[in-house]
Amino acid sequence: MLTDQQEVFANVIHDLKSPLAVITGLSEVFLRMMATDLNDNQREVIQKISRHARFALDLIEDLLDIERLARGQLVLSKSSLDMKPFLDDIVQTHSIAGAEKGIRLELEAECNCVLETDERRLKEILNNLLSNALKYSHSRTTILMTMLVEKKHCIISVKDQGIGIKEVEIERLFTPFAQLTNLPTGNEKSTGLGLSIVKNLIELLGGSIAVSSVENEGTTFTLKLPRSSEAR
Repeated sequence: MLTDQQEVFANVIHDLKSPLAVITGLSEVFLRMMATDLNDNQREVIQKISRHARFALDLIEDLLDIERLARGQLVLSKSSLDMKPFLDDIVQTHSIAGAEKGIRLELEAECNCVLETDERRLKEILNNLLSNALKYSHSRTTILMTMLVEKKHCIISVKDQGIGIKEVEIERLFTPFAQLTNLPTGNEKSTGLGLSIVKNLIELLGGSIAVSSVENEGTTFTLKLPRSSEAR
């Protein structure tokens, strides 16, 4: 149950989403329409508007997820999901951002499995983990996603060769608004909300998440998810 202050806060979040979505969408459309007509300074200004608006919109989406989780109103929509092509698509999508930082993304999945899960929410979880890995990795390193299939579980790991996490900070890693002392390698922004949402979502999906890290060597997040009865 939310307090009166939390109700007001939740309403403000909802009201902010629409104008931010419009700003983000229009700035991206404008960039496409005027691609050949803008000089470098004009293009940089519009790109900054688009980038900051996208960050603000992502923050609003995170806050909305937290609100839904607090109310117990986040509804899952489960279906059978072939994991190998699903993971390959996610890795390929993030490879574009990785190339911009000189970071290679790889997938190791020797066999397929089927999960009875919410595809949208699982994608949100993995997108968050890969985005974080990119934020805290240097160029000329590799981010490796692996999938291992056990009798009753599917194990998915995201391992980077980045700056790592201090041992004293790992305990509060999954708390809302947690901010680490180690900063993103490309000055990317971070709200401190993503991993808190990831933990809640993975538990809603019937799974668990674990993390291991060595400072200046890298971090590994490991998801353990129950397999579908139709798994193969």
